[in-house]
Amino acid sequence: MHRTQYEIWDGNRAAPATESFLRALLAGAVQQDYIAADWFARFSEFDLADPQRIGVVKDTKLHTKVGWLKHHFPQIRFYGIWRDPRAILCSLVRNGFHTRWYGEPAYLDTVRLIARAPGLAVFAELARDCRDAVEKMALVIAVRTAAMAMELPAVQWIVYEQVQEDPDRHLNAFCRALGLPEYAFSEYVAWDYNVSGLPFRGAQLWREYFAGRELHRIDRIFQEIDGVATAA
Repeated sequence: MHRTQYEIWDGNRAAPATESFLRALLAGAVQQDYIAADWFARFSEFDLADPQRIGVVKDTKLHTKVGWLKHHFPQIRFYGIWRDPRAILCSLVRNGFHTRWYGEPAYLDTVRLIARAPGLAVFAELARDCRDAVEKMALVIAVRTAAMAMELPAVQWIVYEQVQEDPDRHLNAFCRALGLPEYAFSEYVAWDYNVSGLPFRGAQLWREYFAGRELHRIDRIFQEIDGVATAA
């Protein structure tokens, strides 16, 4: 998945390692050799011994694979997580991830993806007009989101900002749909080791971080995906 994250897979694509991993997961087993990140071992709470288990997998590299996944694994429910892309961009730049995961190679892969996918043609001119690393990273975020929106209807998007404002309301909707008891998510948000538990959560840091002309040029890119949030 990591090596091909900018390739759109159709239903005929052969991906035996991914199929094997997901079939094992559905059967209650985890093939550890498929997982590249050490976060799974450190943070996963997937209880293989629980016969009522429900596994939730969050990944940031599946945007172009949703069609393939739905075709091969219709029993798995898929949701997109929408977060204001300006906030995503701000977070990545501030944390330095852009040089390792979203730098020039990711931009070039995204340009190739735009050329191959007719549904992404609206980004072609924007790609040619990118002036610096920040704008190129904005393009990567926008194109990935647009590719995912082509496969997921509005009802299958979770809005990050809404979950932050009222986690009990929005997350318990999933509990009810899955026949699980409701949970006091709001009591544990502050313990979150990721973004939602940090002191500045809810603050629109990007408004201060990007200013003037830079924000205007970023908005030119992100306006192409603003409809995803509106629909969700």
